[in-house]
Amino acid sequence: MTALLRKDLYITGRQLRLLFIVALGLAFTPQFHAVGTIYLLALSMTLSQGSIASDSRSRWDQFAAMLPIPAWKIVLSKYLITFLAALSMGCVACAVSYVQHRFLDGSISVPLTVALLFTVLTLHAVFLPIIYRLGVEKAQIILSSVCFGGAALLFAGLLMRNSGVIRFVESVVWLMDRSAPVLIFGSAVLAAVSNVISFRLSVQFYANRRYGLYD
Repeated sequence: MTALLRKDLYITGRQLRLLFIVALGLAFTPQFHAVGTIYLLALSMTLSQGSIASDSRSRWDQFAAMLPIPAWKIVLSKYLITFLAALSMGCVACAVSYVQHRFLDGSISVPLTVALLFTVLTLHAVFLPIIYRLGVEKAQIILSSVCFGGAALLFAGLLMRNSGVIRFVESVVWLMDRSAPVLIFGSAVLAAVSNVISFRLSVQFYANRRYGLYD
């Protein structure tokens, strides 16, 4: 398992460092604090997705089929690398949110950042079985559409400061801050349950794809 994690870190490490610098810069910019914080948390999802894409291009799964490594261990390594990255990114995002919320009037507090982190883990639980079931190319089209659509809505909201969009978002953030304990507990339970179900589906889909049951 340690070797699988080291492989995934080696493959995605350089790309992750570049994206991390960009996200950190956005997170410390007052106008883009919310976007930067969400982007920073979402980076944890890119590790497993980038690793799966690299495995597909290099046909690593075909070689892994000849090794004494069960399918569940290979799939589990993708989840573990995401959880480790989420923990690291979450600590950084919480530190940024504390500074922004305490000294720069940022809109996202530390409890809300924690809840967003669990939400990202839930999204990862949704997307990973899709990648194993549909394949990297088709799944990346879906994921890119969702990501670009969400980013477009966020930036559109930032540009329309005089409209009711920003006031509505601020009202939602304020309400979420007031119910932070309930929000954190609910998002944590949802993330745990969804990842257990997701892992079982991903193992099944990975095994089926390894044996050529999918195109």
